[in-house]
Amino acid sequence: MEFLKRHYEKLILLILLLVFILSMIYVLRIIQQTGEITEASLQIPTREADVKKEDPKAPYFNVAKIYEGTALRWVANGPREKGSSPKASSDLVQAFEMARCPNANCKMIIPREIFSGQKCPFCGLELPTPNVKEEQRPVGSAGDLDGDGLGNDEETKFGLDPRNPYDARLDNDGDGFSNIFEIKNNFDPNNVHNHPPFWFRLYLREIARVPLPISFKSLNTNGTEDQSKWLFQINRTRRNRPDATELLGLGETLFLGENMTGKEYKIVKVVLKRTETPSKNKDGSPVYDDKSELYLEEVGGNDKITMVINKTVYSSDKKAILIDTGDDNAELYVDVNDEFRLDAIDRRLRPRSESYRVKAIDPEAKTVLLEDPSKFEGDTTVDKLNNKMLIDVNGKVPEDMRIKVVEGGGFPMGMPGEYPGAMPVVPRGRGR
Repeated sequence: MEFLKRHYEKLILLILLLVFILSMIYVLRIIQQTGEITEASLQIPTREADVKKEDPKAPYFNVAKIYEGTALRWVANGPREKGSSPKASSDLVQAFEMARCPNANCKMIIPREIFSGQKCPFCGLELPTPNVKEEQRPVGSAGDLDGDGLGNDEETKFGLDPRNPYDARLDNDGDGFSNIFEIKNNFDPNNVHNHPPFWFRLYLREIARVPLPISFKSLNTNGTEDQSKWLFQINRTRRNRPDATELLGLGETLFLGENMTGKEYKIVKVVLKRTETPSKNKDGSPVYDDKSELYLEEVGGNDKITMVINKTVYSSDKKAILIDTGDDNAELYVDVNDEFRLDAIDRRLRPRSESYRVKAIDPEAKTVLLEDPSKFEGDTTVDKLNNKMLIDVNGKVPEDMRIKVVEGGGFPMGMPGEYPGAMPVVPRGRGR
């Protein structure tokens, strides 16, 4: 101990010296290893190809040879116009009429010209002759090859296909009106800035109490009789979006925008109505028959709503149910003095919208009178084109002129003759 007392400073210095020497050895080792790193050691291993290498000269790539063994004909490519250079041509986007084989076990899409006593190149079925003749097609003042109600000259003028009977009811510019309705009413179907007033898209389906897009799913008392600590599970049904869930308490508010033209309601009262049933849960706890009620009042208004657990919630009074034919028949529930907005259907064109307010609802005549909320003098019930904004059960757009998009790109494939006019070809209109 006497030795340590005399020489402890030297011992500490000795230990620090040893630590320093070991640290230097470690640093030298790191420097040595760094020198061992080469460019090759930094290379990332080459990954094996995801696809197999194919021989373009393989027999199964010889399209011409494959077609020789079928009834199909591949017309040789040539100049676009007589006398023009053969190089100025391409058949890659050449449209030709197609149809499905009527054999239920085949259903292959084949050229329409084969339907003239020939056999299906896939299943061998003898194909029927088309039953639509040129003279049977409706002809208008300027001719209407596809029978869609638009003359050939009208369709060509606006870039539609005179041989496609389905492009008349598409919506080229995304404003919610079909091409044929805009053309017949002297509007440009390719210009979103040139269209009828948006309220033309509406018609009145009925005047009735309507189901609201909310439901009362459960009540959690949190083990207390203090209602201020209770929580209510409210589910929202949202169009084109997943349902949403909220947990709210007494005094809190919820906003009903979907179909309700934007109203806010406050939870003002809850009535607990639970009765125990003979059934038991897996953990032995009792099962309750819950018919609890929740009462809502409109903020800044007189509307009241009563909600019962797991029951459909209806509006307290009757509303006019308007259908927007330009927006996939969306429903709009409105009452007198409600304001709402109609937008262009193509979301890229928004915010191109028009606002309206409900001035009157006539249950006897089954009409809804709108007004322009931006007007403060004169007749507020006429639009910019001086039309009376009166909506009835028929609407301004005839049913046969409303937008109709057929699955599969705007027109169906079927047997030749299953629809008036020529077989559909690739549409030139943009559609929706």
